[in-house]
Amino acid sequence: MIKIARSCVVSVVLMNFGLAHAAKGVSKDWTWNTDKAELYFAITTNSEKHVLGQYCYIAEGICFYVVSLDIDCEPGSTYPAMVNSDKGADHIVLKCVHEYKGQNILAIYDFEKIDGLVRTAAHLGIAIPVANDRFEVIRFSLISSSVAIEQMRNAAKTAVDPRSSPKNTHLPDEELI
Repeated sequence: MIKIARSCVVSVVLMNFGLAHAAKGVSKDWTWNTDKAELYFAITTNSEKHVLGQYCYIAEGICFYVVSLDIDCEPGSTYPAMVNSDKGADHIVLKCVHEYKGQNILAIYDFEKIDGLVRTAAHLGIAIPVANDRFEVIRFSLISSSVAIEQMRNAAKTAVDPRSSPKNTHLPDEELI
């Protein structure tokens, strides 16, 4: 999980400093990158520089979603959250992975649930309960998310095994490539 956290932080830093132009592609509000041999990703950022995206570790053959937030969280702890979009609403679980410059990186559990919303909706809001009976709400554009994710995932599948066909096998909190 530390490896995941460090790689996510690097990606967040690259986006925040405008270095995402080294990515392999941009599709409207989403960027994908397949330049690094060990980690591929498709991400979007909002106006507050929060990141939402899918990351795939090539050696492990797994993919997962993360979000960066300006909330206090304890690494390793899980937090309930709600997602809302033009395609529906549901609950998710976030796991605090790492903190970088005031933003915490949280893994999003239930890959299929979040993947379905991210790929089909036009926008997504995430509400997280915080102190004093308040909620932190962040919003992301999902315009062209499916294009960016498919580009990244196709490259990841080829990198894992050029002879393989797409697999839909999944674990509770991540998807196998």
